[in-house]
Amino acid sequence: MKCLAKIIWSAVLAVVVVGLPATHATGADKKTEIIVGSELDYPPYALVTADGRADGFSVDLMKAVCEVMGIKVSFRVGPWNEVFRALGRGEIDALPLVSYSEQREKIFDFTAPHTIGNGVLFKRTESPGIVAMEEMRDTSTLVMKNDATHEWLVRNGLSDNLVLTPTVPEALRVLASGEHDYAFVPRLVGLLIANESRLDNLEVTGPVVNVHGRGYGFAVKEGNSDLLDRFNEGLRIIKATGRYDEIYDKWFAIVAPRGVPSAVVTRYVSLAAAGVTVLIFLVLAWIVILRRTVAKQTASLRLAQDNLELRIEERTAELRKSEARLVNAQRIAHLGNWDWNVKTGSLRWSDEIYRLFGRESNNDGLTYEAFLELIHPDDRQAVVTAVEKALRNESSYVMDYRIIWPDGSIRHVHTQGEVVFDKAGEPLSMSGTVYDITAGKKAEEKIKASLKEKEVLLQEIHHRVKNNLQVISGMLWLQANTENDVHTKEVIQESYRRVMLMAHVYASLHLQGDLNVINAREFLNTLVADTKASGGGILEQISFHVDVDDIPLDVDHANAYGQIISELISNCQKHAFVNASSGNVDVSLRQKDGGAIELIVADDGKGLPKDFNLHQTKTLGLQLVCALAASMGGDVRFDGSAGTCFEIRFCEEHPS
Repeated sequence: MKCLAKIIWSAVLAVVVVGLPATHATGADKKTEIIVGSELDYPPYALVTADGRADGFSVDLMKAVCEVMGIKVSFRVGPWNEVFRALGRGEIDALPLVSYSEQREKIFDFTAPHTIGNGVLFKRTESPGIVAMEEMRDTSTLVMKNDATHEWLVRNGLSDNLVLTPTVPEALRVLASGEHDYAFVPRLVGLLIANESRLDNLEVTGPVVNVHGRGYGFAVKEGNSDLLDRFNEGLRIIKATGRYDEIYDKWFAIVAPRGVPSAVVTRYVSLAAAGVTVLIFLVLAWIVILRRTVAKQTASLRLAQDNLELRIEERTAELRKSEARLVNAQRIAHLGNWDWNVKTGSLRWSDEIYRLFGRESNNDGLTYEAFLELIHPDDRQAVVTAVEKALRNESSYVMDYRIIWPDGSIRHVHTQGEVVFDKAGEPLSMSGTVYDITAGKKAEEKIKASLKEKEVLLQEIHHRVKNNLQVISGMLWLQANTENDVHTKEVIQESYRRVMLMAHVYASLHLQGDLNVINAREFLNTLVADTKASGGGILEQISFHVDVDDIPLDVDHANAYGQIISELISNCQKHAFVNASSGNVDVSLRQKDGGAIELIVADDGKGLPKDFNLHQTKTLGLQLVCALAASMGGDVRFDGSAGTCFEIRFCEEHPS
């Protein structure tokens, strides 16, 4: 009898030990009490109760980890910047919610990520949406200061027009009140705040952006490897026991429900079964001497069972309520979620995906093959290829494709998903989201069509201008050939030359295919060659040396530089080489440090008179040179002592 009693009490002790949470001994060199920082207003990750205590998902998660690792924890509440700097200074031991980045890794060490988050743009329902994040470059966007979303925008060069707020709720409230264009916030946080604060005039727009890199994790001061290892071990324990799922569902069930965690149900059922087994052993062993004890334990067990059933009923009601809120949140965001069991082939859609695909809600018999039939034939193979790569773990599943509605209309959607693999690396399941981007695609197509139409129209305009200039130049040439008066003939020929220069600019635009930019080197080399070929007389005996940098010019500057060079070459022809049999002309256009442009036209002819005054000259060509240079901020200088050299420096940076 004594031996039987020892066996029974050993079994009782084993059951009790199994039922207790795991604890870990800590050495004398390990801290048993730590201080953890928590920010003020980042629901549901971090918030403050009415009596000033830290609360939220990350706080509960830290408490659970410290509990299983035998660590006593207290929290210091403050603004994000304050607790962030406090950890860097070593005033606190850890932060429970820090997004990983290479910059932060220089001062902190991170646990494995415990939560993955994405960023999205919110807009007012009456405001236009966007397709790509680059479209927000010229808009006014609200973002929480120094949050991961803020850092992502800075890294990607989208921070010119940001409006910084201390918290995410403040950003969404300001946007809902009618101020600014967008708010860029964490997706789950934004959906939860919009739902609970009844910001019904807000909705999600644009792509879902991975701003958190590897995700959220615990952070400790760099080098604190002991505390980091204990945190990692604690996270593994609470995930294995189902405690993580309980905390997650408590805070995120409204926007990302998981269902009743199987680990929680298993744990309670196991405890109940173990208790029943113990009672059976006690009844068999002590049926006579412990009758009253057995009756008392039986009554306690019944009460515990009743309480458990009541809790299950309450939890089921809460889940149903959360599911209804999720459906409403997905409807507002035009975002649906799906789950695919790779092994069985079964596929489950949320109600919102059925609405996005124009189908009646029915998850019975839905398969991957049936899903492929709804995709546009031209996009089907691309989807299959992307899924296969994701299942082989070669790349993430993120893409846009078209679907066909029952009425034959085409819709565009954006989808992304993640694959869960077993220990052998085989895919088990795949889950993700689908977002309707039809409106954005249509807007994009309209913009492309409009740009194409304007480009064709601009080509036609340039072509007609060039043709008209050629007609005018032809008429001037004919008029010059029929004119008897020498002076009048020279004036007409000068006009002909200037019109031909403008025609040359438009011809360069047409040949290059770019209606905005002309390459200075190609343009001026061709201009000088044409001027020499068409000038005749002494120009045929002159050697031209052209040195031009590879500078992009707009139409106005190309025309002005061409006119100046043409006028100065014309002066060389008329005055520099009178009665000469040969000569040299140097033409250079260079871009100096800082962007200034330097134009030089020099010859080795007879030079200028000693009393020559550029600003009092009555020569139309030089007056035109000075006027064109002044219109572009240029300063004209000349030297006529040994030949003639005109130097024009345009001090302002060239507006190419």
